[in-house]
Amino acid sequence: MKTLIYKTVACLGIFSFFLLGNQAFGQEHPEHPQSSKKQLNVKEFSEAVKAYIDKESQKHKGYFEVEDLTQKKTLKLKLEKVHDDRLSALGNDVYFVCADFKADDGNVYDIDIFMKGKSKDNLVATDTKVHKQNGTPRYSWYEEGGVWKTKGLNEKIDTGDKRSGEHPEHPDNSMMGGNMMQMMMNDSNMMKGMGQEMMKDMPTIHSLLVNHNKIERRVENIKNGVETWTESDDPEIAKLIREHVGQMKKRIEEGRPIRQMDPLFKELFKHHDKIHIQIEETGKGVHMVETSDDPEVVKLIRQHANKAVSEFVEKGMPRAMEGTPLPEGYHQPK
Repeated sequence: MKTLIYKTVACLGIFSFFLLGNQAFGQEHPEHPQSSKKQLNVKEFSEAVKAYIDKESQKHKGYFEVEDLTQKKTLKLKLEKVHDDRLSALGNDVYFVCADFKADDGNVYDIDIFMKGKSKDNLVATDTKVHKQNGTPRYSWYEEGGVWKTKGLNEKIDTGDKRSGEHPEHPDNSMMGGNMMQMMMNDSNMMKGMGQEMMKDMPTIHSLLVNHNKIERRVENIKNGVETWTESDDPEIAKLIREHVGQMKKRIEEGRPIRQMDPLFKELFKHHDKIHIQIEETGKGVHMVETSDDPEVVKLIRQHANKAVSEFVEKGMPRAMEGTPLPEGYHQPK
């Protein structure tokens, strides 16, 4: 089986957006000098991939066609889902994503798509591979010296203690991460800006965004605010939910802001002293009541619950990389 090689790039994403703003940095492969060249963000690449699949499908009566060399036939596929949490920048303007498709014969395929380009408008597909059929993989990935390679399942390669997995970038190390935590811990200037308390919050936030599809959330607008239920059937995720809600309650009470590049969060923390939060732990997470006696702050609370947090739960990291507008008709409280 031919081995594909792609160089990896690590870039700061969701943590810096939450805690400081839209700061970003990259780490090149050792054989290349460091560069400040801007790479596509998650939203841009996600949109480009979906546009590409749609365009190609229009050429073939609504089907996205992929040559399956193993079965020696052309697969006729319908897109089910693009895994936005696995979008990865591999360096040299090369990007990777995996997507789920359903074939016209009922089989389900995980397709790996590689694209190259300097902007979302000129991305072109460089390789399209069938990674899984009905959940069964045909190859795996391993990293060697900052380079990701594919190998057949029966191919004997001593990967030792090298990173390996189903895809060239695990969600924790994708366009939102790389070896992000370690790089940030080693960056003294960034540490000074964040403070130890913010650093403690980061792993919880990141884990919840990566596992957003394991979370269920319900929001009801009530008099003077909202009532919410955020839960998960996964005990570990439920524990993280309780931990994060407790962290955020404390931040509101103490006026310690987070995600200050987001207009809504910035405004919300400006009026933190007008917000009242009651938390009740449930078997699967948290039940929370959040209210205010100020009608304008109520608008902020509802916007935060419905348009920020609920959308983070629905879409994960790609949504968290975007800002949240102030509620319609909002006026600064006196």
